[in-house]
Amino acid sequence: MAGMSAAQAAPDSGSLASRALLMVVLWLGFWLLAAGLVIGLLAIPVAQLHFRDTIDLSGIVAACAGITLAYSLRPRRAGSAAADVVPTPLRRDEAPQLFRFIEGVAAKVGVTAPFEVHLVTTATAFIRAERTWTGRVKTLSIGIGMPLFVWLSEAELGAVIAHEFGHFIGGDTLLTPWVYRTRLSIGTAVHALDDSVFFLDEPFRRYGQWFLRRSTAVSRAQEYAADALSARHFGVASACAALEKIHLLEPMWFAYFHHDLVPALNCSVQLPVFDGYRRFCAAAPKRREVQEAIDGAAERTSSPYDTHPSLDERMTALGGGASGRLSGPVNCAGLLGGEERLETIWFERIGGRDWPGLGWDAFGDVVLGKKIQARFAGTDMAPDALPLTRLPEIALSLDAWWPRLKPDGPSFLSPAGQRNHVLDVLRDWAIASLCHAGFALHVRPGESLVLKRDGITIEPGQLLAEACQGRLTAATVEAYMATSSPDTAPAS
Repeated sequence: MAGMSAAQAAPDSGSLASRALLMVVLWLGFWLLAAGLVIGLLAIPVAQLHFRDTIDLSGIVAACAGITLAYSLRPRRAGSAAADVVPTPLRRDEAPQLFRFIEGVAAKVGVTAPFEVHLVTTATAFIRAERTWTGRVKTLSIGIGMPLFVWLSEAELGAVIAHEFGHFIGGDTLLTPWVYRTRLSIGTAVHALDDSVFFLDEPFRRYGQWFLRRSTAVSRAQEYAADALSARHFGVASACAALEKIHLLEPMWFAYFHHDLVPALNCSVQLPVFDGYRRFCAAAPKRREVQEAIDGAAERTSSPYDTHPSLDERMTALGGGASGRLSGPVNCAGLLGGEERLETIWFERIGGRDWPGLGWDAFGDVVLGKKIQARFAGTDMAPDALPLTRLPEIALSLDAWWPRLKPDGPSFLSPAGQRNHVLDVLRDWAIASLCHAGFALHVRPGESLVLKRDGITIEPGQLLAEACQGRLTAATVEAYMATSSPDTAPAS
Protein backbone atom coordinates (compact mmCIF):
# COMPACT_ATOMS: atom_id res chain seq x y z
CA MET A 1 0.00 0.00 0.00
CA ALA A 2 3.03 2.28 -0.16
CA GLY A 3 2.19 5.56 -1.77
CA MET A 4 -1.57 5.14 -1.34
CA SER A 5 -3.24 8.46 -0.65
CA ALA A 6 -6.08 9.04 1.78
CA ALA A 7 -8.50 9.35 -1.07
CA GLN A 8 -7.28 6.15 -2.69
CA ALA A 9 -7.70 4.29 0.60
CA ALA A 10 -11.44 4.91 0.69
CA PRO A 11 -13.64 2.35 -1.07
CA ASP A 12 -17.16 3.34 -2.01
CA SER A 13 -20.00 2.57 0.38
CA GLY A 14 -21.77 0.41 -2.20
CA SER A 15 -18.76 -1.91 -2.36
CA LEU A 16 -18.69 -2.14 1.44
CA ALA A 17 -22.42 -2.87 1.56
CA SER A 18 -22.18 -5.67 -1.00
CA ARG A 19 -19.25 -7.25 0.81
CA ALA A 20 -21.02 -7.01 4.17
CA LEU A 21 -24.06 -8.68 2.62
CA LEU A 22 -21.76 -11.42 1.34
CA MET A 23 -20.57 -11.98 4.92
CA VAL A 24 -24.14 -12.58 6.06
CA VAL A 25 -24.68 -15.06 3.23
CA LEU A 26 -21.46 -16.88 4.13
CA TRP A 27 -22.51 -16.92 7.79
CA LEU A 28 -25.81 -18.54 6.77
CA GLY A 29 -23.85 -21.08 4.70
CA PHE A 30 -21.75 -21.98 7.74
CA TRP A 31 -24.80 -22.78 9.83
CA LEU A 32 -26.53 -24.65 7.00
CA LEU A 33 -23.39 -26.79 6.69
CA ALA A 34 -23.47 -27.41 10.45
CA ALA A 35 -27.19 -28.25 10.47
CA GLY A 36 -26.81 -30.56 7.47
CA LEU A 37 -23.94 -32.45 9.05
CA VAL A 38 -25.74 -32.83 12.40
CA ILE A 39 -28.91 -34.08 10.69
CA GLY A 40 -26.90 -36.43 8.49
CA LEU A 41 -25.03 -37.94 11.43
CA LEU A 42 -28.16 -38.39 13.53
CA ALA A 43 -29.98 -39.90 10.55
CA ILE A 44 -27.58 -42.87 10.47
CA PRO A 45 -28.72 -44.51 13.73
CA VAL A 46 -32.34 -43.61 12.95
CA ALA A 47 -32.09 -45.34 9.57
CA GLN A 48 -30.40 -48.40 11.10
CA LEU A 49 -33.12 -48.66 13.71
CA HIS A 50 -35.84 -48.29 11.07
CA PHE A 51 -34.49 -50.76 8.53
CA ARG A 52 -32.56 -53.22 10.76
CA ASP A 53 -34.35 -52.87 14.10
CA THR A 54 -30.93 -52.42 15.72
CA ILE A 55 -28.11 -49.88 15.92
CA ASP A 56 -24.58 -51.11 15.23
CA LEU A 57 -21.25 -49.51 16.22
CA SER A 58 -21.21 -47.10 13.26
CA GLY A 59 -24.64 -45.80 14.26
CA ILE A 60 -23.54 -45.28 17.86
CA VAL A 61 -20.42 -43.40 16.73
CA ALA A 62 -22.47 -41.26 14.32
CA ALA A 63 -25.00 -40.44 17.05
CA CYS A 64 -22.25 -39.45 19.48
CA ALA A 65 -20.58 -37.35 16.79
CA GLY A 66 -23.85 -35.59 15.91
CA ILE A 67 -24.67 -34.83 19.53
CA THR A 68 -21.11 -33.58 20.17
CA LEU A 69 -21.25 -31.33 17.12
CA ALA A 70 -24.67 -29.93 18.01
CA TYR A 71 -23.56 -29.20 21.58
CA SER A 72 -20.32 -27.53 20.49
CA LEU A 73 -22.16 -25.30 18.03
CA ARG A 74 -24.92 -24.30 20.46
CA PRO A 75 -25.67 -20.54 20.51
CA ARG A 76 -23.75 -18.57 23.10
CA ARG A 77 -24.35 -15.12 24.49
CA ALA A 78 -21.73 -12.75 23.16
CA GLY A 79 -19.70 -10.65 25.54
CA SER A 80 -20.21 -6.91 25.57
CA ALA A 81 -17.87 -3.94 25.67
CA ALA A 82 -20.55 -1.86 27.36
CA ALA A 83 -18.77 -2.18 30.71
CA ASP A 84 -16.19 0.33 29.42
CA VAL A 85 -18.88 2.94 28.75
CA VAL A 86 -20.11 5.24 31.49
CA PRO A 87 -23.86 4.61 31.02
CA THR A 88 -25.25 8.08 31.72
CA PRO A 89 -24.52 10.41 28.79
CA LEU A 90 -23.15 13.90 29.30
CA ARG A 91 -25.65 16.72 29.51
CA ARG A 92 -25.22 19.75 27.28
CA ASP A 93 -25.15 22.07 30.30
CA GLU A 94 -22.26 20.06 31.76
CA ALA A 95 -20.08 20.35 28.66
CA PRO A 96 -21.39 23.07 26.33
CA GLN A 97 -17.98 23.55 24.69
CA LEU A 98 -17.67 19.86 23.89
CA PHE A 99 -21.14 19.73 22.35
CA ARG A 100 -20.40 22.77 20.20
CA PHE A 101 -17.09 21.21 19.18
CA ILE A 102 -18.74 17.96 18.11
CA GLU A 103 -21.44 19.87 16.28
CA GLY A 104 -18.69 21.68 14.39
CA VAL A 105 -17.07 18.37 13.42
CA ALA A 106 -20.46 17.00 12.35
CA ALA A 107 -21.10 20.06 10.19
CA LYS A 108 -17.70 19.64 8.52
CA VAL A 109 -18.36 16.05 7.51
CA GLY A 110 -22.04 16.57 6.71
CA VAL A 111 -23.75 14.73 9.58
CA THR A 112 -27.01 16.21 10.88
CA ALA A 113 -28.31 13.41 13.12
CA PRO A 114 -28.90 14.14 16.84
CA PHE A 115 -26.24 12.71 19.13
CA GLU A 116 -25.39 11.98 22.75
CA VAL A 117 -21.92 11.81 24.26
CA HIS A 118 -20.58 9.16 26.63
CA LEU A 119 -17.30 9.01 28.51
CA VAL A 120 -15.38 5.79 27.90
CA THR A 121 -12.84 4.44 30.37
CA THR A 122 -10.55 3.08 27.66
CA ALA A 123 -8.22 5.02 25.34
CA THR A 124 -10.53 4.74 22.37
CA ALA A 125 -13.63 6.17 20.72
CA PHE A 126 -16.75 4.71 19.09
CA ILE A 127 -20.00 5.62 17.40
CA ARG A 128 -23.27 3.68 17.49
CA ALA A 129 -26.59 4.45 15.85
CA GLU A 130 -29.95 3.82 17.48
CA ARG A 131 -32.48 3.32 14.71
CA THR A 132 -36.21 2.92 14.35
CA TRP A 133 -37.62 -0.30 12.87
CA THR A 134 -37.67 1.45 9.50
CA GLY A 135 -33.94 2.15 9.70
CA ARG A 136 -34.21 5.88 10.43
CA VAL A 137 -31.53 7.15 12.83
CA LYS A 138 -32.97 8.26 16.18
CA THR A 139 -29.73 9.07 18.00
CA LEU A 140 -26.01 8.66 17.51
CA SER A 141 -24.10 7.58 20.61
CA ILE A 142 -20.55 8.94 20.54
CA GLY A 143 -18.10 7.51 23.04
CA ILE A 144 -14.84 9.33 23.78
CA GLY A 145 -12.12 7.83 25.97
CA MET A 146 -11.21 9.89 29.03
CA PRO A 147 -7.44 9.91 28.36
CA LEU A 148 -8.01 11.32 24.88
CA PHE A 149 -9.10 14.63 26.42
CA VAL A 150 -5.79 14.91 28.24
CA TRP A 151 -3.30 13.69 25.62
CA LEU A 152 -4.81 14.94 22.34
CA SER A 153 -5.06 18.42 20.91
CA GLU A 154 -8.41 19.73 19.74
CA ALA A 155 -7.42 19.08 16.12
CA GLU A 156 -6.42 15.51 16.97
CA LEU A 157 -9.65 14.91 18.90
CA GLY A 158 -11.54 16.37 15.97
CA ALA A 159 -9.79 13.88 13.69
CA VAL A 160 -10.86 11.02 15.99
CA ILE A 161 -14.49 12.15 16.04
CA ALA A 162 -14.46 12.68 12.27
CA HIS A 163 -13.16 9.12 11.90
CA GLU A 164 -16.14 7.86 13.91
CA PHE A 165 -18.55 9.97 11.88
CA GLY A 166 -16.91 8.40 8.83
CA HIS A 167 -18.14 5.01 9.99
CA PHE A 168 -21.66 6.41 10.20
CA ILE A 169 -21.50 8.09 6.80
CA GLY A 170 -20.20 4.90 5.19
CA GLY A 171 -23.06 2.87 6.64
CA ASP A 172 -20.70 1.00 8.97
CA THR A 173 -22.90 1.56 12.03
CA LEU A 174 -25.52 -0.52 10.23
CA LEU A 175 -23.18 -3.05 8.61
CA THR A 176 -20.46 -3.49 11.23
CA PRO A 177 -22.70 -5.17 13.85
CA TRP A 178 -23.59 -7.83 11.26
CA VAL A 179 -19.96 -8.34 10.29
CA TYR A 180 -18.82 -8.38 13.93
CA ARG A 181 -21.52 -10.80 15.06
CA THR A 182 -20.92 -13.19 12.18
CA ARG A 183 -17.18 -13.16 12.87
CA LEU A 184 -17.77 -13.73 16.59
CA SER A 185 -20.35 -16.45 15.96
CA ILE A 186 -18.16 -18.42 13.57
CA GLY A 187 -14.96 -17.81 15.53
CA THR A 188 -16.58 -19.04 18.77
CA ALA A 189 -18.01 -22.12 17.05
CA VAL A 190 -14.67 -23.06 15.46
CA HIS A 191 -12.87 -22.60 18.78
CA ALA A 192 -15.43 -24.83 20.55
CA LEU A 193 -14.72 -27.62 18.04
CA ASP A 194 -10.95 -27.68 18.68
CA ASP A 195 -9.54 -31.15 19.36
CA SER A 196 -12.80 -32.86 18.50
CA VAL A 197 -12.40 -36.60 18.99
CA PHE A 198 -14.50 -37.13 15.88
CA PHE A 199 -12.29 -34.88 13.69
CA LEU A 200 -15.36 -32.80 12.85
CA ASP A 201 -13.53 -29.53 13.39
CA GLU A 202 -11.49 -29.64 10.18
CA PRO A 203 -14.15 -28.58 7.62
CA PHE A 204 -15.46 -25.92 9.98
CA ARG A 205 -11.96 -24.63 10.72
CA ARG A 206 -11.19 -24.30 7.02
CA TYR A 207 -14.53 -22.63 6.34
CA GLY A 208 -14.05 -20.35 9.35
CA GLN A 209 -10.55 -19.29 8.31
CA TRP A 210 -11.77 -18.53 4.79
CA PHE A 211 -14.70 -16.55 6.20
CA LEU A 212 -12.46 -14.57 8.56
CA ARG A 213 -10.15 -13.64 5.71
CA ARG A 214 -13.07 -12.34 3.65
CA SER A 215 -14.69 -10.44 6.55
CA THR A 216 -11.34 -8.94 7.56
CA ALA A 217 -11.19 -7.21 4.18
CA VAL A 218 -14.56 -5.55 4.90
CA SER A 219 -13.54 -4.36 8.37
CA ARG A 220 -10.19 -3.00 7.17
CA ALA A 221 -11.75 -1.20 4.23
CA GLN A 222 -14.12 0.51 6.66
CA GLU A 223 -11.17 1.72 8.75
CA TYR A 224 -9.28 3.06 5.73
CA ALA A 225 -12.38 4.91 4.54
CA ALA A 226 -12.93 6.51 7.96
CA ASP A 227 -9.23 7.46 8.19
CA ALA A 228 -9.43 9.12 4.78
CA LEU A 229 -12.41 11.24 5.83
CA SER A 230 -10.63 12.22 9.05
CA ALA A 231 -7.48 13.35 7.21
CA ARG A 232 -9.48 15.20 4.57
CA HIS A 233 -11.11 17.47 7.16
CA PHE A 234 -8.43 17.76 9.89
CA GLY A 235 -5.22 17.15 8.00
CA VAL A 236 -2.92 14.18 7.65
CA ALA A 237 -0.69 15.36 10.53
CA SER A 238 -3.55 15.50 13.05
CA ALA A 239 -5.06 12.20 11.85
CA CYS A 240 -1.70 10.42 12.09
CA ALA A 241 -0.82 11.96 15.46
CA ALA A 242 -4.18 10.87 16.89
CA LEU A 243 -3.73 7.32 15.60
CA GLU A 244 -0.25 7.04 17.06
CA LYS A 245 -1.14 8.56 20.43
CA ILE A 246 -4.08 6.19 20.87
CA HIS A 247 -1.88 3.25 19.84
CA LEU A 248 0.74 4.18 22.46
CA LEU A 249 -1.72 5.22 25.17
CA GLU A 250 -3.90 2.13 25.08
CA PRO A 251 -1.67 -0.55 26.69
CA MET A 252 -0.31 1.80 29.38
CA TRP A 253 -3.73 3.24 30.23
CA PHE A 254 -5.34 -0.22 30.34
CA ALA A 255 -2.66 -1.50 32.74
CA TYR A 256 -2.96 1.58 34.96
CA PHE A 257 -6.75 1.56 35.00
CA HIS A 258 -7.18 -2.13 35.85
CA HIS A 259 -4.10 -2.78 38.01
CA ASP A 260 -3.94 0.46 40.02
CA LEU A 261 -6.90 2.80 39.65
CA VAL A 262 -9.83 0.37 39.90
CA PRO A 263 -8.44 -1.48 42.99
CA ALA A 264 -7.88 1.90 44.66
CA LEU A 265 -11.39 3.12 43.78
CA ASN A 266 -12.79 0.02 45.47
CA CYS A 267 -11.94 1.87 48.69
CA SER A 268 -14.61 4.48 47.77
CA VAL A 269 -12.30 7.47 47.56
CA GLN A 270 -11.78 10.05 44.83
CA LEU A 271 -8.19 9.97 43.61
CA PRO A 272 -6.63 12.25 40.97
CA VAL A 273 -7.03 9.97 37.96
CA PHE A 274 -4.67 11.64 35.52
CA ASP A 275 -2.03 12.55 38.09
CA GLY A 276 -1.99 8.85 38.98
CA TYR A 277 -1.49 7.95 35.32
CA ARG A 278 1.44 10.33 34.98
CA ARG A 279 3.01 8.77 38.06
CA PHE A 280 2.30 5.34 36.63
CA CYS A 281 4.11 6.20 33.38
CA ALA A 282 7.11 7.56 35.30
CA ALA A 283 7.32 4.60 37.69
CA ALA A 284 10.52 2.56 37.36
CA PRO A 285 10.73 -0.30 37.84
CA LYS A 286 7.09 -1.26 37.52
CA ARG A 287 5.50 -4.17 39.36
CA ARG A 288 6.02 -7.51 37.63
CA GLU A 289 2.36 -8.11 36.73
CA VAL A 290 2.00 -4.53 35.47
CA GLN A 291 5.11 -4.73 33.28
CA GLU A 292 3.98 -8.09 31.92
CA ALA A 293 0.58 -6.61 30.98
CA ILE A 294 2.23 -3.68 29.19
CA ASP A 295 4.79 -5.87 27.43
CA GLY A 296 2.13 -8.35 26.36
CA ALA A 297 0.09 -5.60 24.72
CA ALA A 298 3.11 -3.95 23.12
CA GLU A 299 4.53 -7.21 21.76
CA ARG A 300 1.29 -8.38 20.19
CA THR A 301 1.98 -9.16 16.56
CA SER A 302 -0.53 -8.32 13.88
CA SER A 303 -2.63 -11.13 12.49
CA PRO A 304 -4.12 -11.49 9.01
CA TYR A 305 -7.48 -11.83 10.81
CA ASP A 306 -7.23 -8.48 12.68
CA THR A 307 -10.26 -6.31 11.99
CA HIS A 308 -8.09 -3.15 12.05
CA PRO A 309 -5.03 -2.58 9.86
CA SER A 310 -1.77 -2.09 11.76
CA LEU A 311 -0.69 1.42 12.76
CA ASP A 312 2.02 1.43 10.08
CA GLU A 313 -0.45 0.34 7.40
CA ARG A 314 -2.93 3.05 8.34
CA MET A 315 -0.32 5.78 8.51
CA THR A 316 1.23 4.69 5.22
CA ALA A 317 -2.20 4.82 3.59
CA LEU A 318 -2.62 8.37 4.87
CA GLY A 319 0.85 9.39 3.70
CA GLY A 320 2.21 10.05 7.20
CA GLY A 321 4.75 8.43 9.49
CA ALA A 322 5.07 7.36 13.12
CA SER A 323 7.43 9.01 15.61
CA GLY A 324 7.56 5.93 17.84
CA ARG A 325 7.08 7.85 21.08
CA LEU A 326 4.20 9.40 23.01
CA SER A 327 4.65 13.14 23.13
CA GLY A 328 3.63 15.10 26.19
CA PRO A 329 -0.06 15.85 26.67
CA VAL A 330 -1.32 18.88 24.78
CA ASN A 331 -4.65 18.66 26.58
CA CYS A 332 -8.05 19.51 25.15
CA ALA A 333 -9.72 18.85 28.52
CA GLY A 334 -10.81 22.49 28.38
CA LEU A 335 -13.70 21.21 26.26
CA LEU A 336 -15.04 19.76 29.51
CA GLY A 337 -13.95 22.60 31.78
CA GLY A 338 -10.50 21.26 32.58
CA GLU A 339 -8.92 18.10 33.91
CA GLU A 340 -10.40 18.36 37.41
CA ARG A 341 -13.87 19.00 36.02
CA LEU A 342 -13.52 15.95 33.76
CA GLU A 343 -12.66 13.80 36.78
CA THR A 344 -15.55 15.26 38.79
CA ILE A 345 -18.02 14.45 36.00
CA TRP A 346 -16.69 10.90 35.81
CA PHE A 347 -16.86 10.29 39.56
CA GLU A 348 -20.44 11.54 39.61
CA ARG A 349 -21.36 8.99 36.96
CA ILE A 350 -19.76 6.01 38.65
CA GLY A 351 -21.50 6.74 41.95
CA GLY A 352 -18.56 8.44 43.65
CA ARG A 353 -20.02 11.95 44.02
CA ASP A 354 -19.84 11.79 47.84
CA TRP A 355 -16.53 9.94 48.13
CA PRO A 356 -13.84 11.90 49.98
CA GLY A 357 -11.06 13.31 47.81
CA LEU A 358 -7.49 12.26 48.56
CA GLY A 359 -4.08 12.44 46.90
CA TRP A 360 -2.04 9.37 46.00
CA ASP A 361 0.64 10.27 48.59
CA ALA A 362 -1.85 9.98 51.46
CA PHE A 363 -4.01 7.16 50.08
CA GLY A 364 -1.92 4.23 51.34
CA ASP A 365 -1.57 5.36 54.96
CA VAL A 366 -4.95 7.06 55.40
CA VAL A 367 -7.20 4.58 53.55
CA LEU A 368 -5.68 1.36 52.23
CA GLY A 369 -3.55 0.53 55.26
CA LYS A 370 -6.50 0.98 57.61
CA LYS A 371 -8.74 -1.11 55.36
CA ILE A 372 -6.25 -3.98 55.37
CA GLN A 373 -5.86 -3.74 59.15
CA ALA A 374 -9.65 -3.88 59.59
CA ARG A 375 -9.72 -7.12 57.57
CA PHE A 376 -7.69 -8.93 60.22
CA ALA A 377 -8.90 -7.10 63.34
CA GLY A 378 -10.63 -9.43 65.77
CA THR A 379 -9.56 -12.60 63.89
CA ASP A 380 -7.00 -15.22 64.80
CA MET A 381 -4.63 -13.46 62.37
CA ALA A 382 -4.77 -10.10 64.15
CA PRO A 383 -1.23 -8.82 64.87
CA ASP A 384 -1.62 -9.39 68.61
CA ALA A 385 -2.93 -12.95 68.10
CA LEU A 386 -0.53 -14.06 65.35
CA PRO A 387 2.76 -12.10 65.44
CA LEU A 388 4.60 -11.43 62.19
CA THR A 389 7.57 -13.34 63.58
CA ARG A 390 5.63 -16.48 62.58
CA LEU A 391 5.95 -15.53 58.89
CA PRO A 392 9.14 -17.56 58.17
CA GLU A 393 7.52 -20.67 59.61
CA ILE A 394 4.19 -20.17 57.84
CA ALA A 395 5.79 -19.40 54.46
CA LEU A 396 7.47 -22.81 54.44
CA SER A 397 4.17 -24.64 54.96
CA LEU A 398 1.77 -22.90 52.56
CA ASP A 399 -0.19 -26.04 51.69
CA ALA A 400 -0.94 -26.67 55.36
CA TRP A 401 -2.43 -23.19 55.67
CA TRP A 402 -4.82 -23.57 52.72
CA PRO A 403 -7.67 -25.15 54.77
CA ARG A 404 -7.43 -22.26 57.21
CA LEU A 405 -7.25 -19.45 54.67
CA LYS A 406 -9.36 -20.77 51.79
CA PRO A 407 -12.28 -18.56 50.69
CA ASP A 408 -15.81 -19.34 51.77
CA GLY A 409 -17.83 -21.69 49.58
CA PRO A 410 -16.60 -24.33 47.16
CA SER A 411 -13.18 -23.77 45.59
CA PHE A 412 -11.95 -25.16 42.29
CA LEU A 413 -8.42 -23.73 42.49
CA SER A 414 -5.50 -25.87 41.44
CA PRO A 415 -2.73 -26.55 44.00
CA ALA A 416 -0.75 -23.66 42.49
CA GLY A 417 -3.82 -21.43 42.68
CA GLN A 418 -4.33 -22.39 46.31
CA ARG A 419 -0.76 -21.45 47.16
CA ASN A 420 -1.14 -18.10 45.37
CA HIS A 421 -4.30 -17.41 47.36
CA VAL A 422 -2.48 -18.18 50.62
CA LEU A 423 0.40 -15.90 49.56
CA ASP A 424 -2.04 -13.06 48.85
CA VAL A 425 -3.57 -13.40 52.31
CA LEU A 426 -0.14 -13.57 53.94
CA ARG A 427 1.00 -10.45 52.10
CA ASP A 428 -2.00 -8.50 53.40
CA TRP A 429 -1.44 -9.94 56.88
CA ALA A 430 2.17 -8.74 56.77
CA ILE A 431 0.98 -5.26 55.72
CA ALA A 432 -1.56 -5.21 58.58
CA SER A 433 1.10 -6.30 61.07
CA LEU A 434 3.61 -3.69 59.90
CA CYS A 435 0.97 -0.94 59.96
CA HIS A 436 0.10 -2.04 63.50
CA ALA A 437 3.79 -1.63 64.38
CA GLY A 438 3.77 1.98 63.19
CA PHE A 439 4.80 1.62 59.55
CA ALA A 440 3.04 3.85 56.99
CA LEU A 441 1.83 2.23 53.76
CA HIS A 442 2.83 4.03 50.56
CA VAL A 443 1.03 3.44 47.27
CA ARG A 444 2.89 4.47 44.13
CA PRO A 445 0.98 3.76 40.89
CA GLY A 446 2.78 1.15 38.82
CA GLU A 447 5.20 0.21 41.60
CA SER A 448 5.10 -2.28 44.45
CA LEU A 449 3.59 -1.32 47.79
CA VAL A 450 6.14 -0.30 50.42
CA LEU A 451 5.92 0.45 54.13
CA LYS A 452 8.10 3.06 55.82
CA ARG A 453 8.99 3.96 59.40
CA ASP A 454 11.96 5.88 60.79
CA GLY A 455 14.04 5.50 57.67
CA ILE A 456 13.19 1.81 57.23
CA THR A 457 11.59 0.74 53.95
CA ILE A 458 10.02 -2.71 53.62
CA GLU A 459 8.43 -4.17 50.53
CA PRO A 460 5.95 -6.82 51.73
CA GLY A 461 6.20 -8.81 48.50
CA GLN A 462 9.99 -9.03 48.87
CA LEU A 463 9.66 -9.89 52.56
CA LEU A 464 7.33 -12.77 51.68
CA ALA A 465 9.63 -13.98 48.89
CA GLU A 466 12.57 -14.13 51.29
CA ALA A 467 10.43 -16.09 53.76
CA CYS A 468 9.39 -18.62 51.09
CA GLN A 469 13.03 -19.08 50.11
CA GLY A 470 14.02 -19.79 53.71
CA ARG A 471 16.19 -16.67 53.90
CA LEU A 472 14.12 -14.92 56.57
CA THR A 473 14.23 -15.71 60.28
CA ALA A 474 11.91 -14.82 63.14
CA ALA A 475 14.75 -12.88 64.78
CA THR A 476 15.20 -10.79 61.64
CA VAL A 477 11.49 -9.98 61.51
CA GLU A 478 11.52 -9.04 65.18
CA ALA A 479 14.43 -6.71 64.48
CA TYR A 480 12.52 -5.05 61.64
CA MET A 481 9.58 -4.44 63.95
CA ALA A 482 11.65 -2.94 66.75
CA THR A 483 14.72 -1.29 65.23
CA SER A 484 15.06 2.20 63.81
CA SER A 485 18.19 1.33 61.82
CA PRO A 486 17.70 1.85 58.07
CA ASP A 487 20.17 -0.91 57.24
CA THR A 488 18.18 -3.87 58.50
CA ALA A 489 15.16 -3.91 56.20
CA PRO A 490 15.04 -5.88 52.94
CA ALA A 491 15.68 -3.81 49.82
CA SER A 492 12.54 -2.40 48.25
